[in-house]
Amino acid sequence: MQGRIAELIAAPWPRSREAVSNIFGPKFQDMDGFRSFLRVYLRSGSVTATLSQDSTQWTVESFQALYIACWIHQPLEKGTFMINLGTLSAAHQENIRVAHKKVLSSRPSSHLSGSGASASKGWNFLKNYHELLVQMEETRGTPFLLLKAEGHTTGITGIVPHMRSWLKKLATGKGETANKHLKNYANLSPQVAGRAAENYGKGYEKLVNSLELHDKLTTVRELMYTLFKKVGYPPNTGMGYHYFDRASNAELGQLLKKYIAAARQDGQLRSLSNWSSRVGAAKTVSQVPVVGHALSDGSYITDKALNDLSSMATALEQDGDVIMDRVYEEVRVNPLDLEATIEFFYAQTDYGMPDYLAEYT
Repeated sequence: MQGRIAELIAAPWPRSREAVSNIFGPKFQDMDGFRSFLRVYLRSGSVTATLSQDSTQWTVESFQALYIACWIHQPLEKGTFMINLGTLSAAHQENIRVAHKKVLSSRPSSHLSGSGASASKGWNFLKNYHELLVQMEETRGTPFLLLKAEGHTTGITGIVPHMRSWLKKLATGKGETANKHLKNYANLSPQVAGRAAENYGKGYEKLVNSLELHDKLTTVRELMYTLFKKVGYPPNTGMGYHYFDRASNAELGQLLKKYIAAARQDGQLRSLSNWSSRVGAAKTVSQVPVVGHALSDGSYITDKALNDLSSMATALEQDGDVIMDRVYEEVRVNPLDLEATIEFFYAQTDYGMPDYLAEYT
């Protein structure tokens, strides 16, 4: 994953060239195009040097180059990157905040804090993605730079399609497809993730609200603590918040998978609308739910919520033995990891044709 997208970009085969032509903008049709952009707009071609530069040295392209570095690290059809700025000095963090305000134009956002800014000027990295959303975020005191490519801007020409995609996301949990070729490639290739965003899936969002957390910035650690307490899981044991606060992401993912298995065992799943007496009495249950399936107020965990929790558990396990906060399935990255990916990417040349490209259409 981390830089291996070069296997597609550098491959000379006709199907590879067709995929590159359909997925990337005109400046990014080969490795030289990628290298040229990154070496010009990343200071000294470096992620860490860029994040450490003075606020006066930042440009719109600086933010664009950081997104591209993130995308090379973990290619996505759609989703959100969050670069951890916690290892930077306070002065360098402040420089990025100043640049975010002065270099970019403010725009409305439905993501996390909602303090959006646009880096859309000249943005043409992925075809049919016309907006680059940039936000300064914070999770439990750690600052992050949020970067998200979107199909439409929030300007005059983009407001209608942007709203249409937003309404579809409200209804289904997923927005409009911006580039069908990238979506097809993501379905075929192990290198490209289909979706990795911080905004909740429908089942997960209903679970957050039903637990009365009501916060887009709720972390999975906070959710697991609240959920386990209300469903009485694990049975006959009390897990204090200190456990969820200190466990590695991989440990949380393993625990969450065990919970999902327990919640699904024999229990009859109910709609969230039938959960609480404040909405209406729950329907008669034909079986006694197992521990983990029913909340303490007599309400039930839905299959959609468990499916979303399963995706979350996988993401946590993939994070490994780090202790890192996660809101949902966003890609959180550290500057040094991005640096290593970019160095690897710069060094790549031509590759043979991967087997999965034979299926690409």
